[in-house]
Parts: sequence; C-alpha cells; structure tokens
Amino acid sequence: MAQDLMRTGPEGATAQASVLGSQVVQLVPAYNGTFATAYADTQANSIDESRDNVFVKLTANGYAMTIPQNTKELFGGQWVVEKLFAIIHTNFATNALNIDVGVYSRNPSGGALSAVDADGIVDGYQITVATGLTGTIFDIPLNGVGGSFESYTTAAGNTVSMKLGTGVGQYSAADADITGFDQFLVVTNTDAGGSGGAGKVSFFARLKPVGGSEYKN
Repeated sequence: MAQDLMRTGPEGATAQASVLGSQVVQLVPAYNGTFATAYADTQANSIDESRDNVFVKLTANGYAMTIPQNTKELFGGQWVVEKLFAIIHTNFATNALNIDVGVYSRNPSGGALSAVDADGIVDGYQITVATGLTGTIFDIPLNGVGGSFESYTTAAGNTVSMKLGTGVGQYSAADADITGFDQFLVVTNTDAGGSGGAGKVSFFARLKPVGGSEYKN
C-alpha cells in the first residue's frame, strides 16, 4: 500500500516541505515613502487573514513582499522562486506597470533592512495597458542574474544567496557581508511617482523547498 505522506506525523505540512513539494504564496502589498516604512506597514498587517492583498497600480512607492518570519508558509524552510505570476483584477488605464523582483534582507540583530539584489530575480518586466485586462494571468520570466537559482557569484568572488528564509544570507550583489540575515522576496514598482491610471493586480510566487531546519528528505 502506498504511504500516505500527509499523515506521517503531527508536524504538519511545512515540516514536510520536501515531501509535499512546492508551495504557492501570495505576496502582501505595501505602500509608503520608503521601503523601510512599507515593510513596517506590512509587518503590522501580515497576520490579518482578511487583508486585501491586491496591489494598486497607481500608488507611488508600491511594493509586494513575502516575509519569512511572519509568513507561516515559510517557517522552518529555505526556498527558491520557481515561478512568478500576476493576476489582473481591474483593467489598466493610462500607463503601464513596470516592476523588478528581487531579494531583500533583514538583520535579525536590530532589524536593519537592505537589498540583497533588488532585480536579481526579475530585471525589468512590463504589463501594458493593452494587456492589463481583468482576469489575465501573466507568467513572469525570471530573467534576473539569480533567476530561479539558489545563488550566484559576484565578480569579486562572493556568493549571493537567492534563498528565502531565516538566516540564509551570505553576501549582497554589492559584496556586503550579510551572513546569517533573513531574506525575503520583494516586487517593486519601478515607475517614479507611481504608474498612473487605474489598475489592480495580485502577485503570487511558487516556491521550491531547498533546505532548512524543518526540511525533510
């Protein structure tokens, strides 16, 4: 009889990440004058299950992110991005939406935030007004230097970890030592002053488990 992998013990799905395979998570949107304040806003709201997780295109300084220390899907695991999707909820108008997708870090001692590689996963992607129609799903190409890889090496010979999770940091793309920092995924609206015009979109990431304290082979 085939083993029922969903019933191998009391630990639950996250503790069996490698058995259950990839997970799809929705990124939480945040808007504020700086990334740090947007992050703080997301932290304050990330445990609210009823929160509207739709990204509003016209808002300046818009971000969407998933945060390991507050996102139950990521506890105990280390993950890399396999796929990124965008779903349009309201027709775009006036201007396109231009985004980058990358990895940011948080120092667990003091909480300082910094970019590991802000466009390391997706280096420039545009959803136009003509294609930004309600119900359309975009499979966003992972064209950044890190793409769907676990890491890459800088010209200086340092390893930039593209993993998401607790304590997975190594170096940033700028060769800063961030060993042991927490890392999370961030979508950034790269249009200065916002994208202008109507439009709502949600972002989803399919994440593959690659290790962690609760990773099971």
